[in-house]
Amino acid sequence: MGMRSPSPQGRRWVKCKYFERVGTRDWWFFGESPDEGPRFAHLRLFHAASVRIVRQVTVKSEVNPYDPGWASYLDQRSKRRSTPTVSAPWASEKA
Repeated sequence: MGMRSPSPQGRRWVKCKYFERVGTRDWWFFGESPDEGPRFAHLRLFHAASVRIVRQVTVKSEVNPYDPGWASYLDQRSKRRSTPTVSAPWASEKA
């Protein structure tokens, strides 16, 4: 099999072409949208590092949701959990 030749563009060219710096974050991937008038508008894509990691509490293996004896345990678990919300920190960082 033949080997692929290296890209003629260097790392710096790739970074300037596809990534931008936003605030203190470097290497933010963006795309261009022709929908906003004659000029292209930069659309920043989702930044995975902005997602908050939420650890799940494990359920005891002997729990049976159909057994009334475990109702109080399951009620406590449902009260302890909060409803996850989706935040958009990237929306507030407009350049």
